[in-house]
Amino acid sequence: MSKQLYSPRFILKIQSSRLKESDWSLNINLQEARDKEELIQLGDSQILRFIRELTNMNYSENEIEEVKDKINELKKEKSCKPNKEKIKELYKDLDKMLYIKDYVSIIFDKKGDFDRATNKNGFRINEKNFKRIVGTTGGIKNNTVNFCSEEIYDLLNEKLDCGRNKETPIVPAKLEAYRALCASVSTPVTQTRRILVIKDGITNIKDKVIKVSDNGDDYKVEYGIDYESEKEFCDGCGMIRPTLSEQWAIDLGLYHEDEQGNKIANYIPSGFNTRDAFEKGMLCTYDFEMFGEEIANNYMVKDAWGNEHDIRDIDIIFTTNMLKLWNAYDSIEDYLDNCEKYGYFLSVTKVTPRKLELKRNMNYQYLQSYNFTNDDIQELCSETVNNINDVLGLDVAKTILFSKGIDITKDNVSKGGYDFIRALTISDKVLGDSYVKNKIYNMIEKRIRESKKGVIQVDGCYSIICGDLFALCQYMFGLKITGLLNKGEFYSKTWTDKGVYEIVSYRSPMTSHNNISKKKLISNDSTNKWFKYIETMTIFNAWDTTCDSMNGAD
Repeated sequence: MSKQLYSPRFILKIQSSRLKESDWSLNINLQEARDKEELIQLGDSQILRFIRELTNMNYSENEIEEVKDKINELKKEKSCKPNKEKIKELYKDLDKMLYIKDYVSIIFDKKGDFDRATNKNGFRINEKNFKRIVGTTGGIKNNTVNFCSEEIYDLLNEKLDCGRNKETPIVPAKLEAYRALCASVSTPVTQTRRILVIKDGITNIKDKVIKVSDNGDDYKVEYGIDYESEKEFCDGCGMIRPTLSEQWAIDLGLYHEDEQGNKIANYIPSGFNTRDAFEKGMLCTYDFEMFGEEIANNYMVKDAWGNEHDIRDIDIIFTTNMLKLWNAYDSIEDYLDNCEKYGYFLSVTKVTPRKLELKRNMNYQYLQSYNFTNDDIQELCSETVNNINDVLGLDVAKTILFSKGIDITKDNVSKGGYDFIRALTISDKVLGDSYVKNKIYNMIEKRIRESKKGVIQVDGCYSIICGDLFALCQYMFGLKITGLLNKGEFYSKTWTDKGVYEIVSYRSPMTSHNNISKKKLISNDSTNKWFKYIETMTIFNAWDTTCDSMNGAD
């Protein structure tokens, strides 16, 4: 995940029934909102940055941290009345800095309430009129819509549209989803105008599929049908120059300082999940300039608008599947000019880790499609059973690992978690305490109950996927598309480095057993060279329907 470098903000989140009871004009102070659990915390996002700009909430992160530090310092001092009053005042200052009063989230109990809240009369909270501004994909699933104050509505709405050509046809539901990308929790990184937008690469594939025919009255299911189709094989992923990837790691706090005080990236991430105006997707670290030099013998490529660019002048390559409304702009320059005009920042929502966890817990969804024998079940559960037995034997190291997870290090072993486990990291004599023993046995009982429901530990990892970027570069330079991976072949440096060349993958949440697929992993000189920077992602080939079988891997 992206390291959160900016303090979360607070907004009101209220049931529509509360508004209705107050005749659609509610007055509520922060303490009352906290008491009623109607004040929620939001990670920083582009839309919150817009609102702070429009309402002149010009508090820097340093100012916010100074107030937090003062509160912590006063709390450490011996309790006295003057300190309590100072702390109270400082918390008021902090509320002033973090509470966004012009943005609220409403949970609708009835459709009629939504109709009432969005009609010309709207509703009021604390003497402010509110208008519907955006509904996020996750929010709408839970009957939740976001509103902003009438005072900033027009300007905020204009920013969300980012100068797009409104005559460009688009399905309203898609436009809503694309505007809602501004509400993703994100961290601004080093900006660049050296951006290229290309159409996604296409291959013609033939594979066996399950064909479902529906004539309206009945449906028919046929298995093993030969099916030909066009495949956009890099749907949702593009490329970022390694040097910029390294800088973004520093921007996200993933760095250390050398003796001269220079910031040095701890590692070059495999990829970043990004946000910009109408943009969403994974930028994977890839040396596309080296491809132009060594494979294409050419540096010139055409963008989605048909304009030529020198790849040596490019830092980032988006596909049109990432920049959702690319055709609502005349050129990349037109798009970037509007992003600057309306105050957008290229931002990161997630960054791939340096290494993947190689132990994961299964769940019943992954397991229910199998016909296990008793021997299969015993083998599958053996690691979990052994772990439980080790803790039952009061092995100190195994008990700490059992409690804190497999990703503990010497730096974080004594941080967080249960107090009695933290004490155990200091002295193993704590195990002799009856209270600690009872707590550990309660943990074991809970783990046994979970294991019975399929939560068992196996060798595995969670991995973000991307397409064959070698094939994408071939497409971009107008070469014949072959890719480095053939049909049925995949690349995962994490596992081939461990000597593993066959894996089983799952899509979560599972919707059918077809989400499960066995994958053959490839590792050779070519893949190791051209996928050099993609160490913690799984690369899919451009020639089969694996992505489709995983519900588009969305």
